[in-house]
Amino acid sequence: MAENNNLNNREKESKRFVSLLMPAQKKLLAYISYHVPNKNDADDIFQETAASMLSKFSDYQEGTDFLRWAITIAKYKILSFRRNNSRIRVFFDQADMDNFQGEIMSKIDSLEEEAEFLKECLKKLSDKQKELLGYRYGNNMTYRQIAGHNNISMQSVHRAIARIHAILLRCINLSLKPGRAYGQ
Repeated sequence: MAENNNLNNREKESKRFVSLLMPAQKKLLAYISYHVPNKNDADDIFQETAASMLSKFSDYQEGTDFLRWAITIAKYKILSFRRNNSRIRVFFDQADMDNFQGEIMSKIDSLEEEAEFLKECLKKLSDKQKELLGYRYGNNMTYRQIAGHNNISMQSVHRAIARIHAILLRCINLSLKPGRAYGQ
């Protein structure tokens, strides 16, 4: 009977952990990727961080900032990774990481907001504009390939995509809070 209760409690804790991790996952991976530029290494560190977080989840205080707690654990995983992989050039030491943590958190939040505005702005484009962006970014086609596919000059493709970028940038900036421009 006690064993069943323990299993139920662990299952509840695991579900609660996952429900907190899922919304924080992108931001946590962005933080790790900022400090470890190699995608495979960043993914490995993310996995190690998540495993460590799960094992230490009983230490997490309900109602506190889960992402900040996760980033603290990730910071130590990154430092450990750097110590164990001395071949990797270190850009920031622990003091720098501490100083940048708050700044990175606010940048991640603003990037998410800008990404939401971008989604809305993309909806406002014409079908032809969406098609050109689809060729360029969805299919990773070069300007030359897009030009050949549409029987137009490469210069025309370049100008059209530059205009679309300008339209999207203007749309995002109009959506942002006054006094704040995209990328700031």
